[in-house]
Amino acid sequence: MGEQNDKGLPKIFGDNQKHLRLQKGWSQSELARHMQAVPGWEKYNQVAVSRTEEGERVVRLDEAIALSHVLETTVNYLISPPDSYVTWIQELDIQSKKVVDSAKNLNDAARSYENARSDALLAAGAISKRRETRKATKSLKEKLDKKIGQIESLANLNTFQLLDWIEDEQDRLDDEKFNDEI
Repeated sequence: MGEQNDKGLPKIFGDNQKHLRLQKGWSQSELARHMQAVPGWEKYNQVAVSRTEEGERVVRLDEAIALSHVLETTVNYLISPPDSYVTWIQELDIQSKKVVDSAKNLNDAARSYENARSDALLAAGAISKRRETRKATKSLKEKLDKKIGQIESLANLNTFQLLDWIEDEQDRLDDEKFNDEI
């Protein structure tokens, strides 16, 4: 606890609050709005956030608890000196949560890609079978064959190949847009 006396608990609290607020990409007003959503803190304002972060005001325990919930942290983190094991562990917990959340998003995207890929292959297969029974001009048949080929080749791409294809396709579309503007 000796470390806290060097800086003062209100300043340590304010610095940690500001660090977490900035990590979330929030302005002081946004933090105040999030606090206003907590029952009992409807009148919380940006001035309170500013004065707290400057170490100019002492935070009551009930306010510290509400802030810890809004900032998704612990009161212990908010009152710990910045260069302590508690803050380092909390920082790693925050980063770990971001990695896990990103992995979940990636998993959801991969599942969505797999569903779309499967649907595209089924549609290409069904259309390929039905095309033989329909009459069309040579150019329409060629266009359809080209689309079926694109779907089949796209559906066989692994994730990294898919990302490269997306980049190439975006470049192609950008080139087309540029050429259309000229």
